[in-house]
Amino acid sequence: MKIALIGAGRVFAHYLDNVFTKSFMGQHKIYIYSNSYINNIGLDHSSILKVTSLKELINLKPDCAFILTPSGLHYEHSLEFLKNGINVLCEKPLTMRLNQLYSLVNLAEENNLIYSPVFQNRFNPTVVMVKEVIESGMLGDSKIASVNLHWSRDQSYYEDKWHGKWKSDGGVINQQAIHHIDCLIHLNGKIDSVISSKYNLVNNLEAEDTHIALLSHGNGSIGTLELTTSVRPCDKSSMISILGTKGYVEIGGLALNNINCIELGDKSLEEKIKMTSFPVDTAYGYSHRIIVEDFLSSIKNKVNPKVTARSSFYTHQAIHSLYRSTEIKTTWCKVSSHEQSHDLGL
Repeated sequence: MKIALIGAGRVFAHYLDNVFTKSFMGQHKIYIYSNSYINNIGLDHSSILKVTSLKELINLKPDCAFILTPSGLHYEHSLEFLKNGINVLCEKPLTMRLNQLYSLVNLAEENNLIYSPVFQNRFNPTVVMVKEVIESGMLGDSKIASVNLHWSRDQSYYEDKWHGKWKSDGGVINQQAIHHIDCLIHLNGKIDSVISSKYNLVNNLEAEDTHIALLSHGNGSIGTLELTTSVRPCDKSSMISILGTKGYVEIGGLALNNINCIELGDKSLEEKIKMTSFPVDTAYGYSHRIIVEDFLSSIKNKVNPKVTARSSFYTHQAIHSLYRSTEIKTTWCKVSSHEQSHDLGL
């Protein structure tokens, strides 16, 4: 398969280490356009062929494109590939504005193209197992479902041209915690309404380094978000916890890679579930390879991928509702209202 890449930032290095294996490179032809790759990274990865413009990349007529550029460029780059009949796999967030996302999904569906987000944590063995536990009814009815994210980004992270800026990035909920909010929705269902506050506790940026929220979930449960990049000196943990009428589960670790706690009243089953935990040395985790393989398989077999852009509507809508709540202050925001933030992406 012929694959186009655009962008070569932090996540690109993760693709090089964890997706573009010798076996993968032997099956696919990969082309990249990125000034940062050519000028800054300095990697001599001869299997990846470099081109000098986006137009040249599109003219190669690739089967698909991986969008790895800064968040604020995702819409325009995805649009260019989709309108030229090219399937798209895009890093989060898919777009900065909801109306942009809706238009791209419609464009893809009208032209029978695959358009998919990279929400790799849904494929973690820990998350897959907890999803099965919830769907089996072993937790009972969900009552409290929450997310904690205690990560570190020092000031230098926000000193480039785009991180932490409203137009091109947003803050902790749109850049880091969007993965965990997506997983919370994946496990516990849609968020109905939110009320939240944002802060800059340590860092200086346009958006926020800390976000605190109350959640009312569609299934009747409640919850909280405690999200920050102000931890020093390094990332500590991320965690999703769900309290049910029959049990409790807590997924943690740097990349939702560890079953911190599982209580179901069956010790042997609990130990089996804990065995899905796995070590990581990066907050990206190791599930990018799975989501890429699923995306390419969906193109080959002409079926939908396991994670579609349409299925991520609720995640992106929740992000905008959280920001909108901080803008109007002291008022709960209904996620189903599709109301957009007055800051994010503008």
